[in-house]
Amino acid sequence: MQFVIILYCFSNVTTNIDKQMNAIKKIFLIISFIGSSPSFICGQSTFPLKPIEDPGVILKSEVDLLRYNQDYLRLSEDFIGFDNSNRRIDKRTFFKLFSEGDYLPLRLISKNKLACYKLYKVSSALNDGILSILKDWGELDYKYFKMEGRKLPGFDFRDIQGNIYNRETTRNKTVVIKCWYLACSACREEIPTLNKIVDQYRKRKDIVFISLVFDSKDDLQKFSKDNIFKYALIPNQKNYLMNELKIYLYPTQMIINKQGLISKVLVGSDELASIINTEASK
Repeated sequence: MQFVIILYCFSNVTTNIDKQMNAIKKIFLIISFIGSSPSFICGQSTFPLKPIEDPGVILKSEVDLLRYNQDYLRLSEDFIGFDNSNRRIDKRTFFKLFSEGDYLPLRLISKNKLACYKLYKVSSALNDGILSILKDWGELDYKYFKMEGRKLPGFDFRDIQGNIYNRETTRNKTVVIKCWYLACSACREEIPTLNKIVDQYRKRKDIVFISLVFDSKDDLQKFSKDNIFKYALIPNQKNYLMNELKIYLYPTQMIINKQGLISKVLVGSDELASIINTEASK
C-alpha cells in the first residue's frame, strides 16, 4: 500500500521545479500519515479505525465495563497500541500510561489477525467505581508486563508425587504454571478448561503443566481423590506466591519459555490456550 502511493507520486513529477517540490511535499505528507495512522498499520484502508464498541456504552456502568473486559480485552496477546492522539506506541509505554488510571484500552476493528488498541482518555467526572477498576487493571497489567523476560525466582519445586521441577528438569521445555488455592471458587471452576488444554498437548514432552498451591500436601491429596486435575500439584506455596512473586489475584497463569524466562503472566485462563499455542510453535 505504501509503495504504490509513493511511486505514484514520483511518476507525476515533471521537470518543473515547483511541481517537483509539490510532489515531494505530498510524499512526505503521505509518509507522515502512514506513520501515524492506526488504519494503515492494522491493515485497514480508512482512517481512523473504528472502535469495536462505543466508549460511551462501555463506560456507562461498572457492569458494562466488566462485560467489555470479558468480551474484548485481550492485552496478554500480541497487539499494536496507540495513544489518545493515534500515535503508535510501544507496549511498555502503552501499559505505563494505562497504569495511570486515565485511559480505557479501546479495541479497534481490524481486518487482519493482529489486534489493535487505542488508549482512550476518560473523563475524571466518571464515577469512582469505573475509575478505580481502570486503574486497578492498568496497574496489574503493567506489573505483569514488567515481569516478562525475567527468570522465575527460586525455581525448585516438588509436587505431591515427589517429582522435581527446577531449571535442570525443565531445560528446553515450556512450563505452564497455575497459581491458586483450594478455597478459591474461580480457581476450581477453570480446572475442566485447563484439563482440556493439557489433553491437547499430551504428546508434547517439551510442555510441562504445574500448579503452585497455597494448601498443604494432605489437603491436596484429599482434593485429588474426588477431583481430576491434570497439572502437577505443588503444595505450601503461599509464601512464595505472595512474597516472592507478589501475586495477589487468583487464579493467575504464568508461562515460562524454553529459555527459562517468564513469557506471559495473566489472570484467568481465557487467553491461555492461544499463548501456549504460540510458545509451542517456537
